[in-house]
Amino acid sequence: MQSESAASELRIHRRTLLGQWLADLLISIIVQLPFAIPLLIERTTLAHYRVERVDVWQFDSMPANYGSLRHWGTGRDDLQCFRVDVLAKDQIVLRYVRDKSQGNALPDWRSLGYVTPRLLSTDSSALQDLELPRSGWGWSFVFAASVCALAALLPRLNRAWRPMAPWKAPTARSWQLVTLVLLATGALGVGMRWLHHDVSPLTPAERIIPQLSGWASLMARCTVLVVGPAFEEALFRGCLFGRFRLNGYVAVGAVLSAFAFAVAHGIPMLIPRYFCNGLILAWVCHRSESLWPPLAVHIGWNVLALEIPA
Repeated sequence: MQSESAASELRIHRRTLLGQWLADLLISIIVQLPFAIPLLIERTTLAHYRVERVDVWQFDSMPANYGSLRHWGTGRDDLQCFRVDVLAKDQIVLRYVRDKSQGNALPDWRSLGYVTPRLLSTDSSALQDLELPRSGWGWSFVFAASVCALAALLPRLNRAWRPMAPWKAPTARSWQLVTLVLLATGALGVGMRWLHHDVSPLTPAERIIPQLSGWASLMARCTVLVVGPAFEEALFRGCLFGRFRLNGYVAVGAVLSAFAFAVAHGIPMLIPRYFCNGLILAWVCHRSESLWPPLAVHIGWNVLALEIPA
């Protein structure tokens, strides 16, 4: 009877910790709601007036380096998310976004070094990945929303980690742990690509952000590489895992935070990948007793994903 009462108190205590984190999550969502209005306007505008075009070109001869063509496409105001893919030794694919009323993009092939261009096929379709902005002002709102959500979480984060400081300076051994994790996961990713076993689909950020330029590219990278990871670490490893860890439920907190982290990204096919990442980040947080090391690992993963494409 006494053991049943103790078990009941344990379950109530875990529910209380989870309820406190759900309050953190609700506050984060409420803070970001005003920034969703301009993003919704951009999404609606793009869906009605923009299309994604895919053009297949063939040439009698073409340069071995496609840098000049990429520079031409990314430097034009009427094209967004311009990308060049090589289809064969004499064929390339141009992918870009532009207004529905405009036709196909026609580079000055002669000045770029392409001989006898022939348009083999062209296709246009509704924009995909509309959950991500494609303009500088759109990414500016995402950046501002992430900063405000992080600021709203910090007081609750400090209380969740009391009496330990979540942002205390980690030890040299903690940074060695960060280096080890990044090297191990980076080597695993390179090995999977080399063996052609990496069938994990690209995230919307991995597809869209490398194609942006100018202010849009700057704000997108600041959000995805710095502010976004800081907010996610504060929410998942700080407020969720931190509360459970402080009360002695390390394993439960690690699993719950990893599961929430995976589901929050909203990509069903990548839930196993994000769940494993969440477990690793929780382990790094537990070993280092600080949020700086998991934040460093998180940023390192995002840099590898964005700046070193497959």
